[in-house]
Amino acid sequence: MRRPVSYRVVLGTYLVKLIVDGAEYVRELIAKKDPSSAGSETDIQARADLLSELRDMSDAVADMIDTAEGLRAQLRDLRRARADDRSFGPIPRNAADLEQKLVRFEGQLIELNLTGGSQDWLRWPARFYAKVGSLAGSLDGPDFPPTASQAAVHTMYKHQLAGYQLKLSEMLEGTCRPLIDSLQRGASRPCPRQAFLEGPFITHLRNKS
Repeated sequence: MRRPVSYRVVLGTYLVKLIVDGAEYVRELIAKKDPSSAGSETDIQARADLLSELRDMSDAVADMIDTAEGLRAQLRDLRRARADDRSFGPIPRNAADLEQKLVRFEGQLIELNLTGGSQDWLRWPARFYAKVGSLAGSLDGPDFPPTASQAAVHTMYKHQLAGYQLKLSEMLEGTCRPLIDSLQRGASRPCPRQAFLEGPFITHLRNKS
């Protein structure tokens, strides 16, 4: 998933390239400060730098959500394919436990009860992904540097992001790898350790005689 944080172009000199019918046209473009703006070029750069960091943070959160969603889909497939296969022992149950852990983790990043309705924001609290976007939105205004409060919230979010990334890493290492080991021991032919994350192990298990 992606809902990238965007911001106005940073002041500076750019090359604009246009290709028409194989012909290439290149022109220099200079982005200057609005003469009516009360902010300085230093102020504008400081705001752009923070927005750039928030964009990267937003992408990092989206990557974690994508990982959790992909794993949950594979785990559901695994449980459905092997729920009645006694040769797989506790694997389906372990997969269900891991899926619930992923649901709880993902629910800290994005509200899973959203319906797309106009009243969602009243019914459900903003989760981390929305909070990062909200902070970025608060900076998309006049050409002034980030306030002390905005900088403090950004620092807090950086620490929280690092914590979420560590939690996901520990979950993958501590729960997924043992499951992979169980799959490898039960497979009729070698199954790469990374197959759980990449998906092919699902096809291999379904074809297991």
